Amino acid sequence: MNMNFDSENAFDPLMNFVENEDYDFDKTMGQFMYMYDEDDVYYYKDINTRDYLKLDGSGKRVGGKWNG
Repeated sequence: MNMNFDSENAFDPLMNFVENEDYDFDKTMGQFMYMYDEDDVYYYKDINTRDYLKLDGSGKRVGGKWNG
């Protein structure tokens, strides 16, 4: 397991995801906490539902329970 905390680029995948999926940027960005990244998978936790959103480095969804 290679867990990292990439503070400089932590939200880049989430920003790409939000823009590509056409979600409300401010609302959606404020809804998530960056948790960590591991092997080019970024883990974000929804502050309301506590579900995880997993994205690759480009912002493509790779799993998790979050249903937007």
